[in-house]
Amino acid sequence: MTAIRFEHISKIYDDAEEASVDDVSLEVEQGSFVVLLGPSGCGKTTLLKMVNRLHEPSSGTIYMDGVDIRKMALTDLRRKIGYVIQQVGLFPHMTVAKNIAVVPELVGWEQKRIESRVDELLSLISLDPETYRDRYPAQLSGGQQQRIGLARALAADPGVMLMDEPFGAIDAINREALQGEMLFLQQKLHKTILFVTHDVDEALKLADKIVIMDEGRVVQYAPPCELLTAPANEFVRSLLNADDRIRQLSMLKVGTVMDALPEGEIADDVPVLNHDDNLRKALTVMLQPGIGGAVVLQDGEKVGWLSIQSVQSAGCSEAVQA
Repeated sequence: MTAIRFEHISKIYDDAEEASVDDVSLEVEQGSFVVLLGPSGCGKTTLLKMVNRLHEPSSGTIYMDGVDIRKMALTDLRRKIGYVIQQVGLFPHMTVAKNIAVVPELVGWEQKRIESRVDELLSLISLDPETYRDRYPAQLSGGQQQRIGLARALAADPGVMLMDEPFGAIDAINREALQGEMLFLQQKLHKTILFVTHDVDEALKLADKIVIMDEGRVVQYAPPCELLTAPANEFVRSLLNADDRIRQLSMLKVGTVMDALPEGEIADDVPVLNHDDNLRKALTVMLQPGIGGAVVLQDGEKVGWLSIQSVQSAGCSEAVQA
Protein backbone atom coordinates (compact mmCIF):
# COMPACT_ATOMS: atom_id res chain seq x y z
CA MET A 1 0.00 0.00 0.00
CA THR A 2 1.24 3.47 -0.90
CA ALA A 3 1.53 5.88 2.03
CA ILE A 4 2.81 8.95 0.17
CA ARG A 5 2.55 9.69 -3.55
CA PHE A 6 4.13 12.61 -5.34
CA GLU A 7 2.58 13.45 -8.71
CA HIS A 8 4.49 15.91 -10.91
CA ILE A 9 5.61 18.02 -7.95
CA SER A 10 7.51 21.21 -8.72
CA LYS A 11 8.57 24.11 -6.53
CA ILE A 12 9.80 27.45 -7.85
CA TYR A 13 10.48 30.15 -5.27
CA ASP A 14 9.44 33.69 -6.13
CA ASP A 15 12.98 35.03 -6.43
CA ALA A 16 14.40 31.98 -8.25
CA GLU A 17 15.01 31.45 -11.95
CA GLU A 18 15.03 27.66 -11.75
CA ALA A 19 12.90 25.14 -9.92
CA SER A 20 14.15 23.82 -6.58
CA VAL A 21 12.06 20.68 -7.21
CA ASP A 22 11.35 19.87 -10.85
CA ASP A 23 8.50 17.52 -11.84
CA VAL A 24 9.03 14.81 -9.21
CA SER A 25 6.77 11.75 -9.27
CA LEU A 26 7.35 8.82 -6.94
CA GLU A 27 5.60 6.58 -4.44
CA VAL A 28 6.63 5.72 -0.88
CA GLU A 29 5.23 2.41 0.28
CA GLN A 30 3.64 2.11 3.71
CA GLY A 31 6.15 1.03 6.36
CA SER A 32 9.20 1.70 4.18
CA PHE A 33 12.30 3.71 5.05
CA VAL A 34 13.05 5.99 2.11
CA VAL A 35 16.09 8.28 2.09
CA LEU A 36 16.36 11.44 0.00
CA LEU A 37 20.03 11.76 -0.97
CA GLY A 38 21.95 14.26 -3.01
CA PRO A 39 24.29 17.26 -2.89
CA SER A 40 23.39 20.53 -1.18
CA GLY A 41 20.75 22.45 -3.10
CA CYS A 42 19.42 19.42 -4.96
CA GLY A 43 15.86 19.89 -3.60
CA LYS A 44 15.65 17.04 -1.10
CA THR A 45 14.70 19.16 1.94
CA THR A 46 12.24 21.21 -0.09
CA LEU A 47 10.55 18.00 -1.26
CA LEU A 48 10.37 16.71 2.30
CA LYS A 49 8.88 19.95 3.66
CA MET A 50 6.12 19.91 1.10
CA VAL A 51 4.73 16.74 2.71
CA ASN A 52 3.80 18.58 5.92
CA ARG A 53 3.13 21.78 3.96
CA LEU A 54 5.91 23.85 5.43
CA HIS A 55 6.34 24.64 1.74
CA GLU A 56 3.54 24.54 -0.81
CA PRO A 57 4.24 23.09 -4.26
CA SER A 58 4.06 25.39 -7.26
CA SER A 59 2.41 22.57 -9.19
CA GLY A 60 1.50 18.93 -8.78
CA THR A 61 -0.22 16.98 -6.01
CA ILE A 62 0.93 15.06 -2.92
CA TYR A 63 -1.30 12.29 -1.62
CA MET A 64 -1.19 10.69 1.83
CA ASP A 65 -3.08 7.41 2.08
CA GLY A 66 -4.79 8.34 -1.17
CA VAL A 67 -5.99 11.78 -0.02
CA ASP A 68 -4.76 15.07 -1.49
CA ILE A 69 -3.00 16.71 1.47
CA ARG A 70 -4.30 20.15 0.44
CA LYS A 71 -7.80 18.88 1.19
CA MET A 72 -6.85 18.07 4.79
CA ALA A 73 -6.98 20.64 7.59
CA LEU A 74 -3.38 21.67 8.20
CA THR A 75 -3.53 20.77 11.91
CA ASP A 76 -4.99 17.34 11.10
CA LEU A 77 -2.29 16.69 8.50
CA ARG A 78 0.55 17.60 10.84
CA ARG A 79 -0.84 15.48 13.67
CA LYS A 80 -0.50 12.48 11.35
CA ILE A 81 3.18 13.26 10.82
CA GLY A 82 6.18 13.11 13.14
CA TYR A 83 8.84 15.70 12.28
CA VAL A 84 12.49 15.54 13.39
CA ILE A 85 15.09 18.13 12.43
CA GLN A 86 18.82 18.57 12.97
CA GLN A 87 18.39 21.40 15.50
CA VAL A 88 16.04 19.24 17.63
CA GLY A 89 14.01 22.26 18.81
CA LEU A 90 13.23 21.09 22.34
CA PHE A 91 11.52 23.67 24.54
CA PRO A 92 14.23 24.68 27.04
CA HIS A 93 11.79 25.61 29.83
CA MET A 94 10.03 22.24 29.70
CA THR A 95 11.16 18.95 31.20
CA VAL A 96 11.85 15.94 29.01
CA ALA A 97 8.45 14.52 29.89
CA LYS A 98 6.67 17.77 29.01
CA ASN A 99 8.54 18.03 25.71
CA ILE A 100 7.48 14.53 24.69
CA ALA A 101 3.90 15.17 25.81
CA VAL A 102 3.32 18.27 23.64
CA VAL A 103 1.33 16.60 20.85
CA PRO A 104 -0.60 14.12 23.02
CA GLU A 105 -1.73 17.06 25.18
CA LEU A 106 -2.79 19.02 22.09
CA VAL A 107 -4.95 16.14 20.87
CA GLY A 108 -6.55 15.71 24.27
CA TRP A 109 -5.07 12.50 25.69
CA GLU A 110 -5.78 11.77 29.35
CA GLN A 111 -2.87 12.51 31.70
CA LYS A 112 -2.43 8.88 32.75
CA ARG A 113 -2.14 7.80 29.12
CA ILE A 114 0.36 10.58 28.44
CA GLU A 115 2.55 9.59 31.39
CA SER A 116 2.51 5.96 30.29
CA ARG A 117 3.43 6.94 26.72
CA VAL A 118 6.31 9.14 27.91
CA ASP A 119 7.80 6.30 29.94
CA GLU A 120 7.26 3.84 27.10
CA LEU A 121 9.09 6.07 24.62
CA LEU A 122 11.96 6.86 26.96
CA SER A 123 12.52 3.14 27.44
CA LEU A 124 12.29 2.61 23.68
CA ILE A 125 15.09 5.12 23.03
CA SER A 126 17.26 3.63 25.79
CA LEU A 127 16.86 6.43 28.34
CA ASP A 128 15.72 5.38 31.81
CA PRO A 129 12.39 7.13 32.59
CA GLU A 130 13.19 7.53 36.29
CA THR A 131 16.48 9.23 35.45
CA TYR A 132 15.46 11.43 32.51
CA ARG A 133 11.75 12.22 32.85
CA ASP A 134 12.24 15.38 34.94
CA ARG A 135 15.45 16.66 33.39
CA TYR A 136 15.63 19.75 31.20
CA PRO A 137 17.19 19.89 27.70
CA ALA A 138 20.24 21.81 28.97
CA GLN A 139 21.04 18.83 31.21
CA LEU A 140 21.28 16.46 28.23
CA SER A 141 24.04 15.71 25.74
CA GLY A 142 23.49 16.38 22.05
CA GLY A 143 22.81 12.73 21.36
CA GLN A 144 20.32 12.53 24.23
CA GLN A 145 18.53 15.67 23.01
CA GLN A 146 18.18 14.11 19.56
CA ARG A 147 16.72 10.97 21.12
CA ILE A 148 14.14 13.11 22.95
CA GLY A 149 13.33 14.88 19.69
CA LEU A 150 12.69 11.49 18.11
CA ALA A 151 10.52 10.42 21.06
CA ARG A 152 8.51 13.63 20.80
CA ALA A 153 7.89 13.00 17.09
CA LEU A 154 6.69 9.46 17.90
CA ALA A 155 4.55 10.47 20.88
CA ALA A 156 1.12 10.48 19.20
CA ASP A 157 2.01 7.39 17.14
CA PRO A 158 2.00 9.03 13.68
CA GLY A 159 2.03 6.80 10.63
CA VAL A 160 4.55 8.99 8.78
CA MET A 161 7.88 10.34 10.00
CA LEU A 162 9.75 13.17 8.25
CA MET A 163 13.40 13.45 9.29
CA ASP A 164 15.58 16.27 7.98
CA GLU A 165 19.26 15.45 8.58
CA PRO A 166 18.41 14.56 12.19
CA PHE A 167 21.89 13.26 13.03
CA GLY A 168 23.87 15.85 11.10
CA ALA A 169 25.05 17.81 14.16
CA ILE A 170 25.98 14.73 16.21
CA ASP A 171 29.56 13.46 16.62
CA ALA A 172 30.54 10.32 14.71
CA ILE A 173 30.30 7.87 17.63
CA ASN A 174 26.85 9.04 18.76
CA ARG A 175 25.71 9.31 15.16
CA GLU A 176 26.49 5.64 14.54
CA ALA A 177 24.70 4.68 17.75
CA LEU A 178 21.63 6.72 16.76
CA GLN A 179 21.59 5.11 13.33
CA GLY A 180 21.60 1.69 14.98
CA GLU A 181 18.75 2.72 17.27
CA MET A 182 16.84 4.09 14.29
CA LEU A 183 17.08 0.72 12.55
CA PHE A 184 15.93 -1.04 15.73
CA LEU A 185 12.97 1.31 16.10
CA GLN A 186 11.96 0.84 12.47
CA GLN A 187 12.05 -2.95 12.78
CA LYS A 188 9.81 -2.63 15.82
CA LEU A 189 7.43 0.15 14.74
CA HIS A 190 7.28 -0.09 10.91
CA LYS A 191 6.72 3.61 10.33
CA THR A 192 6.71 5.20 6.88
CA ILE A 193 9.87 7.30 6.98
CA LEU A 194 11.19 10.00 4.65
CA PHE A 195 14.75 10.82 5.74
CA VAL A 196 16.95 13.54 4.25
CA THR A 197 20.73 13.21 4.36
CA HIS A 198 23.78 14.13 2.31
CA ASP A 199 25.78 11.33 3.98
CA VAL A 200 26.07 8.40 1.56
CA ASP A 201 27.06 5.82 4.18
CA GLU A 202 24.11 6.84 6.36
CA ALA A 203 21.74 6.48 3.42
CA LEU A 204 23.08 3.05 2.48
CA LYS A 205 22.88 1.85 6.07
CA LEU A 206 19.34 3.00 6.82
CA ALA A 207 17.32 2.93 3.62
CA ASP A 208 15.00 0.38 2.12
CA LYS A 209 15.07 2.58 -0.97
CA ILE A 210 17.01 5.74 -1.86
CA VAL A 211 15.88 8.69 -3.95
CA ILE A 212 18.94 10.16 -5.66
CA MET A 213 18.31 13.83 -6.51
CA ASP A 214 20.25 16.35 -8.54
CA GLU A 215 19.18 19.86 -9.57
CA GLY A 216 15.63 19.28 -8.36
CA ARG A 217 15.04 16.06 -10.28
CA VAL A 218 14.97 12.40 -9.31
CA VAL A 219 17.91 10.72 -11.02
CA GLN A 220 17.30 7.21 -9.67
CA TYR A 221 15.00 5.59 -7.08
CA ALA A 222 15.98 2.10 -6.01
CA PRO A 223 17.19 -0.12 -3.15
CA PRO A 224 20.81 0.49 -2.05
CA CYS A 225 22.29 -2.61 -3.65
CA GLU A 226 20.63 -1.89 -6.97
CA LEU A 227 22.08 1.62 -6.91
CA LEU A 228 25.55 0.22 -6.25
CA THR A 229 25.39 -2.54 -8.88
CA ALA A 230 23.39 -0.72 -11.55
CA PRO A 231 23.79 3.07 -11.17
CA ALA A 232 21.64 4.95 -13.68
CA ASN A 233 24.46 7.24 -14.81
CA GLU A 234 27.89 8.57 -13.95
CA PHE A 235 26.45 11.07 -11.44
CA VAL A 236 24.98 8.24 -9.34
CA ARG A 237 28.10 6.12 -9.73
CA SER A 238 30.32 8.97 -8.57
CA LEU A 239 28.03 10.10 -5.72
CA LEU A 240 27.87 6.59 -4.23
CA ASN A 241 31.40 5.58 -5.20
CA ALA A 242 29.58 2.53 -6.52
CA ASP A 243 32.72 0.70 -7.63
CA ASP A 244 34.01 0.55 -4.04
CA ARG A 245 34.10 -3.16 -3.21
CA ILE A 246 34.08 -2.55 0.55
CA ARG A 247 30.98 -0.37 0.24
CA GLN A 248 29.21 -3.17 -1.60
CA LEU A 249 30.13 -5.63 1.16
CA SER A 250 28.54 -3.31 3.74
CA MET A 251 25.18 -3.99 2.04
CA LEU A 252 25.37 -7.77 2.37
CA LYS A 253 24.51 -9.74 5.52
CA VAL A 254 26.65 -12.58 6.82
CA GLY A 255 23.62 -14.89 6.84
CA THR A 256 23.12 -14.58 3.08
CA VAL A 257 26.52 -16.06 2.18
CA MET A 258 27.45 -18.30 5.13
CA ASP A 259 28.20 -22.00 4.66
CA ALA A 260 27.15 -24.97 6.76
CA LEU A 261 29.00 -25.55 10.02
CA PRO A 262 32.10 -27.71 9.53
CA GLU A 263 32.08 -31.19 10.97
CA GLY A 264 33.94 -31.84 14.20
CA GLU A 265 34.88 -29.58 17.08
CA ILE A 266 35.37 -25.84 16.57
CA ALA A 267 38.17 -24.24 18.54
CA ASP A 268 37.19 -21.91 21.37
CA ASP A 269 39.25 -19.02 19.97
CA VAL A 270 37.45 -18.92 16.60
CA PRO A 271 35.86 -15.48 16.09
CA VAL A 272 32.09 -15.13 16.25
CA LEU A 273 29.82 -13.10 13.98
CA ASN A 274 26.10 -12.49 14.12
CA HIS A 275 23.75 -13.58 11.34
CA ASP A 276 22.78 -9.92 10.69
CA ASP A 277 26.31 -8.48 10.69
CA ASN A 278 27.39 -7.06 7.35
CA LEU A 279 30.31 -8.45 5.37
CA ARG A 280 32.31 -5.26 5.81
CA LYS A 281 32.42 -5.96 9.55
CA ALA A 282 33.09 -9.63 8.87
CA LEU A 283 36.03 -8.77 6.64
CA THR A 284 37.56 -6.62 9.40
CA VAL A 285 37.36 -9.58 11.77
CA MET A 286 38.63 -12.15 9.31
CA LEU A 287 41.62 -10.20 8.01
CA GLN A 288 43.33 -10.64 11.36
CA PRO A 289 46.41 -12.90 11.18
CA GLY A 290 45.71 -16.62 11.46
CA ILE A 291 41.93 -16.37 11.01
CA GLY A 292 40.47 -18.81 8.51
CA GLY A 293 36.81 -18.49 9.31
CA ALA A 294 34.19 -17.48 11.84
CA VAL A 295 31.18 -19.07 13.52
CA VAL A 296 27.86 -17.42 12.70
CA LEU A 297 25.30 -17.04 15.50
CA GLN A 298 21.58 -16.37 15.31
CA ASP A 299 19.68 -15.89 18.56
CA GLY A 300 22.71 -17.28 20.39
CA GLU A 301 22.77 -20.52 18.40
CA LYS A 302 25.50 -21.62 15.97
CA VAL A 303 23.88 -21.60 12.54
CA GLY A 304 26.73 -21.42 10.06
CA TRP A 305 30.32 -20.82 9.09
CA LEU A 306 31.83 -17.90 7.19
CA SER A 307 35.12 -18.32 5.37
CA ILE A 308 37.31 -15.62 3.90
CA GLN A 309 36.68 -17.21 0.49
CA SER A 310 32.91 -16.69 0.91
CA VAL A 311 33.49 -13.01 1.66
CA GLN A 312 35.82 -12.60 -1.32
CA SER A 313 33.33 -14.15 -3.75
CA ALA A 314 30.23 -12.34 -2.40
CA GLY A 315 28.71 -9.47 -4.30
CA CYS A 316 25.95 -6.98 -3.70
CA SER A 317 23.91 -8.80 -6.36
CA GLU A 318 23.13 -11.50 -3.79
CA ALA A 319 21.28 -8.93 -1.69
CA VAL A 320 19.33 -7.76 -4.74
CA GLN A 321 18.30 -11.35 -5.50
CA ALA A 322 17.41 -12.00 -1.82
